[in-house]
Amino acid sequence: MFSYGHANMVELIGIYGAATALLSIAGGLKLVDPLPAVAALRGVGVTASPTTVRIAAAGECLLGAVAFVQPSAVVAIGVGVVYAAFVLFVTVAMRAGDGATSCGCFGRDDTPPDVMHVILNGSLAAVAIGVATSGAGAPVEVIDDGVATGIATLAAITLLTYLLIIAYSVLPRTRAAVRAVAS
Repeated sequence: MFSYGHANMVELIGIYGAATALLSIAGGLKLVDPLPAVAALRGVGVTASPTTVRIAAAGECLLGAVAFVQPSAVVAIGVGVVYAAFVLFVTVAMRAGDGATSCGCFGRDDTPPDVMHVILNGSLAAVAIGVATSGAGAPVEVIDDGVATGIATLAAITLLTYLLIIAYSVLPRTRAAVRAVAS
């Protein structure tokens, strides 16, 4: 459960909340349009149908939602494993070169796999494992701790989630455009 004796737990839970929200958002976008993820998987030699991607995306949405409300080490480890799998996928996609022109993570086909994805996914995997091993709790527990704390926590999680989406999608496209101009 959440420990109020450690200020660092609040930050950990806030980052974890953003990581879980991001899972649900990315999964939801892949449910709506699985084709960029299908193309990204094919770019690294994995054959996947839109139905397969949608099933995985539904699992991603569900895991993100459960992780947001359930203070469970097992669920937090699941979040960590998913982000670690994303690290592996992006690393393989980056090595594939032109074979993978998109990471497919947000239902868009214009976001190239980038070292930024590796850093962010690795960091969020570490946060999830930190939550699992610290017994820090779930984001909803902090939100339920009074109106002011709840509003502030939810606002921070929302802002961080938005910033992560920008870091995952805009920064890699910007870096790719800079590299293209420089070559």
